[in-house]
Amino acid sequence: MKEEKMNLKTGLNATSTFKIKSTETAKFIKSGSLPVLATPVLCAYIEETCVKAAENHLPKGFTTVGFHIELDHIAPSAVNSEISVVAKLIHVDGEKLEFEAIAKEKTKTIGHAKHLRMIVNEKKFMSKLSNK
Repeated sequence: MKEEKMNLKTGLNATSTFKIKSTETAKFIKSGSLPVLATPVLCAYIEETCVKAAENHLPKGFTTVGFHIELDHIAPSAVNSEISVVAKLIHVDGEKLEFEAIAKEKTKTIGHAKHLRMIVNEKKFMSKLSNK
């Protein structure tokens, strides 16, 4: 992969909005017993927003894959609540990307994370599945 084809610079960001469904609760997915936003779902919201921040800045045939996340889920949110996630690219080290993300319900912060993603060639990455 040639660096000059990349247009990834720190400061890139994306915002996503999600409405919590009953199928996204801790009780439903069995990560807990309460009908509140499940932490694994919040993690997925954050990853989706980080993907969104990077996807239009990659050469054709490349994508990013997540490989590490540090997530603090600090407040509950009910079904039908609207969650806004803002993700910002804070560091680029070759093919490794580091994001910070904040999730809010209105003005209340419900979570924050640092997330690492790796830029990969889609075909090469998927070929690893058939080599087993």
